[in-house]
Amino acid sequence: MDCNLAHILNIPDEILLNIFTKFTNIDVLYSLVGIHEKFDRIAYDSKFTEIIDLTALLPDGSYGSLEDDIINRFYTVLLPRIHNNVKSLTVQASSFLNIISMNSYPNLHMLTLHNLGYNVASHIFTENSPFVYCYKHQITHLVMTIKDDLRIRLMEVAMSQIYGAISMWFSKLQYISVDGHAHISYTRRILSGLSPSRCYFSGVVYLSIKIHDLDDCFCLLDGGLRQLEALCVQLDNLHFSRMTINDENSFIDGNYLTNDITCHMARLREFTFDIISDNTSINVYPKPSSDDIRRTFIDNGYHADCYIDYSDMNDTIGRCHIYSLPFTMKSIQRVTSKFPGGTFTNVRRLRILDFERSFENSFFVKISQSFPLLHLLSVSNTIERLEKPSHRAMKNKDTSSVIEFPNLMEIYLVDVHIDYVEQFLCCLNTRLPSLSTLHAHYEQLLTVTKNFTRNETRINCAKVKDVYLSEGMDLIGYADCDLFS
Repeated sequence: MDCNLAHILNIPDEILLNIFTKFTNIDVLYSLVGIHEKFDRIAYDSKFTEIIDLTALLPDGSYGSLEDDIINRFYTVLLPRIHNNVKSLTVQASSFLNIISMNSYPNLHMLTLHNLGYNVASHIFTENSPFVYCYKHQITHLVMTIKDDLRIRLMEVAMSQIYGAISMWFSKLQYISVDGHAHISYTRRILSGLSPSRCYFSGVVYLSIKIHDLDDCFCLLDGGLRQLEALCVQLDNLHFSRMTINDENSFIDGNYLTNDITCHMARLREFTFDIISDNTSINVYPKPSSDDIRRTFIDNGYHADCYIDYSDMNDTIGRCHIYSLPFTMKSIQRVTSKFPGGTFTNVRRLRILDFERSFENSFFVKISQSFPLLHLLSVSNTIERLEKPSHRAMKNKDTSSVIEFPNLMEIYLVDVHIDYVEQFLCCLNTRLPSLSTLHAHYEQLLTVTKNFTRNETRINCAKVKDVYLSEGMDLIGYADCDLFS
């Protein structure tokens, strides 16, 4: 026996246990099991086996798998020995059915599935799946992140199936959180398949959900959420709304949330929201201002902010964006040039768009300051800028005026005027030290980079490896390469 190992084995179990708790339970199980029975006995303690997370948080905020040798060892050696102890399990959704088919988990109550796609969801959330059959009266906490590359139509089908399944069959659920695709708008109702006569949402105390419209919201407010204490809802929009709010055609405000939404949930202690009333017809005068809407939140005890954007072409049509503060979600609904700014340190994904007004330099300064940890930015604006970014950069030689997005890894510059490609790729305007994925219009990219020879664009593209090229809105090519090689 190795001398050092012999000395370690002489250390009392209680001291070794305290030492091992300084490491992650995954490291302890992977590294120590199988070396000596003393280590096995300590490693199999409930401190190390009740909560198992086989995923890794990536720099862009998404979740990937642990190294293959770690995963293989858990599947073949460790999980068969500790499966009875596991109370909380976090895995890639693609491997979940294999995991539960090899072992039973009689004490599993908390489940997190990352990168859930349509095909996997259609196998997991069906009445005859082993997961539903064995765990429908056992799971109390269910957390899911949705796969990023899922097409909108497939995503909508998958989400409808998931919500229908968990509302009908999972009788013990208390905590539900679904995250993903917050930067994409649903095109149809998601909760239309819920059965009012058989719904197990009555025991849920925490619900975080993204839905399409108020009809989806009203599905949740039929009296079934009797125990709900915290509701986090992302409502895509109220498109061309003619709904009557506070006896008038207007925007959703604090009075409406109180009188028509939260009044149905007597136990509710926390309500987090991010809602857009879009293309809303306003038939009152004077038209409501941002201060008017903001005052209704204050009067009803909400911590929230908002901004209103009336159309330049028809000032009776408006858009109102309301959101809770402090803002805790990872994504925020798309913002326009009227966005007032603020502090949104949790937001990782953002879409900025405006169909009537250009984005000028002050707006991009506001965005960079308001969203300091942004990982993904999508820009949609085909309006030519009033002040060309290249002209401004030439006039202002002070490098302190350069806008920086230090954590931005992916940017969409597809549905834009060429001025915005210039704004983000030229280092005289913007610094993107972490950019690795670029989506752009092929001809615009050639022009701005001068056929990939322009030095001012080389710096921001230095780390770019994934390039998605489009013509119009159609993807025409993909390159895994150095743009300037």
